[in-house]
Parts: sequence; structure tokens; C-alpha cells
Amino acid sequence: MRRCLALLMVLSCVPAHIAAQTSPLWSEQKVKNFQPVPFDRRGGVGETSLALYLFPSLVQMEKAEKATLSVPPGLASLPPVVATGDRAATLVFLAEALKPKATGKGTSTAELSTTGVWSERDPREATAAQGKRATDAFVDAAVRFIERWKQLRPMQRP
Repeated sequence: MRRCLALLMVLSCVPAHIAAQTSPLWSEQKVKNFQPVPFDRRGGVGETSLALYLFPSLVQMEKAEKATLSVPPGLASLPPVVATGDRAATLVFLAEALKPKATGKGTSTAELSTTGVWSERDPREATAAQGKRATDAFVDAAVRFIERWKQLRPMQRP
């Protein structure tokens, strides 16, 4: 069951770290200890780790390599803001990037990444253990949500 739910997460293209984000309000302690989060989306460490855990026979790590990313001038100001965890900036960046080449926006996968990987991280850092932790966290959050939903809206049996 856990792997089925995790596979749904992968197929839905909702990164677990986005789904798990909490309030945008930061405590002073969080700001003091803040470390920017490297951009890691399509084919990066997160997705590769999930794949290594969920379907390792399909992963060819010997072909993995770090991508060189380029961002068109109109979007260049967003990645540093995305790295702070700003959810609005992340959504704007994701909405504006990865458009087909025919749009002329310079944001197709081939124009943004030398390998098709959309990450500042090296996918060779990925491990099945990281994928298991992410899967467990996602499934646990989904189960908590479903249990709470059932408390709020109990099923009416005929």
C-alpha cells in the first residue's frame, strides 16, 4: 500500500517537499538558521531517490550527471527567491518555466538544462534510503489527512 501511494505521488508530479511545506510565517530562530534550498525538480536528487527506492531496476545511475542550468533573463531573479522557500515565487517560477520551444520563451527543457534534469544538485547524490524517507513521510502525511478527513466527514452507511 505504501508503495502504491508513493507511486501516485510520483505520477502526480507533486514534489513531497512542496506538499509538506508549512506556514510561510517564519520564526526568528528559523530565519537565523536558514540555509537556502538548492533547486531540485525534474530528474534531480529527490525524484532519482524515489525511483531508486520504488523501482530500482529502471534507474541507470551510470548515465546520471549534473546538469548545467540556464534561466532566461525574465526569470533570472526568481531562483534565489525560490531557494528561500517562498511558495508564491516557486509557483510563479514553475508556471513560467518549462514551456514548449515553439512559445519562444526560451524555457523548454532543452533550453534550460543540458541533460533534461532540472536541478542544481547532482542526481548521483541520490540514494534509495532518501527515497524511502520521502516515501514514508508522504504516505504518513496522506494517512493523517485521510484519518482527519474521516473524523470531519464520517461516512454515512446505508
